[in-house]
Amino acid sequence: MTAPDPPPVLAGKVALVTGAGTGVGREEALALAAHGARVVVNARSDSCEAVAEEIRALGGEAVGARGSVADPAEAAGLVGATVDAYGRIDILLNNAGIALTRRLEDISTEEFERLFATNVTGHFQTMKAAVPLMKAQGGGRIINTASASWRSPRANLIYGATKAAVVSLTYGAAWELRDHNITCNAICPFGMTPGVRRGIDAFAKLDGDAPAGLMDMLKNYPSPEFAAPLVVFLASDAAADITGFVFRSGGGRISVFSHPGETAAIQKDVSGGANWTFDELAQRVPAEVLGGRQSWWVEDERRG
Repeated sequence: MTAPDPPPVLAGKVALVTGAGTGVGREEALALAAHGARVVVNARSDSCEAVAEEIRALGGEAVGARGSVADPAEAAGLVGATVDAYGRIDILLNNAGIALTRRLEDISTEEFERLFATNVTGHFQTMKAAVPLMKAQGGGRIINTASASWRSPRANLIYGATKAAVVSLTYGAAWELRDHNITCNAICPFGMTPGVRRGIDAFAKLDGDAPAGLMDMLKNYPSPEFAAPLVVFLASDAAADITGFVFRSGGGRISVFSHPGETAAIQKDVSGGANWTFDELAQRVPAEVLGGRQSWWVEDERRG
């Protein structure tokens, strides 16, 4: 007698995926559905309905939910729409985000605020709406979307700042929710998407400001589908004890970023009131604190 096939790892789970109309978000929605989750597919356009239909055609369960996470009411409404559709929310995958490749002095205040509204406030609003429901259910999974730009914002100044905020939001939420069976992790996915193609075009207009080798790396990005398997794992019961991490995923590679911390220090006894002098700092900071390092990008280039 043949043993029955085990149920899909996400059977019975309900997921909301924001920004899932194209690119990485679409692949994540498809992957969650393929592993048994019922999925609410969000996008600002009717592409959410197309992805939901694609999931249904493959035998999964999904509905589309059009809306912008930059609007607080619409962001919270997406969580409500998930509960209306399937009665609960087990997985919140915040993928919606926008980018802007431009020099500091060329970015308007309105553009700055628009990026933060979508990339940071959008994450916050969906989390704020979902967490009480997850607590009442006895647990849940939150997966936020950051970017390697959070630590190396090359020609992506404001975008990188928003993703650094997402990382901090993830660290804080993981700690705050640690006793509620709610995990919170972030992923930094990479893959060739419409947004990356637009970024490549923008990099090309920066008059050589794009770092050496970066353009070639971007042009050879893998398909976004290779970034999706990690979210299935993080959304599953197998990852119930994994929280507060920032992962990088794509092209067959999965890695984790170290948590930021002090790496070197010097100490002076100031109990008698004697403060650091300029000469002391000029001598000791470069040699002892920085160890001869000059900048983060020089270190990146040395590591390759």
